[in-house]
Amino acid sequence: MRHKGRWSELLRYIHLWDKWLRLRPKGDQIHVT
Repeated sequence: MRHKGRWSELLRYIHLWDKWLRLRPKGDQIHVT
């Protein structure tokens, strides 16, 4: 089972998403699309 490439990509996306959510104001988190 070699899913390392996919996992690293997924983790990268999760990190970006987390960063983005933290940068946005709390009130805007409800309207995330």
